[in-house]
Amino acid sequence: MGQPLTLINPLRYFLIIVRGVFLEGAGIEQLAPQYWPMVVIAFFNLSPAGWLFRRRMY
Repeated sequence: MGQPLTLINPLRYFLIIVRGVFLEGAGIEQLAPQYWPMVVIAFFNLSPAGWLFRRRMY
């Protein structure tokens, strides 16, 4: 039950990237599958945050 919830945690993908770069010497082409989930999570978090910020400023 708990493991599927980690799919929405950007720290999971960040740690995979850091481990790949520092321990395995992975390049950008090997780590590309880890970047797009972070972009999707950022979009779904930053869009409402920006909307709320603009709404509260006026």
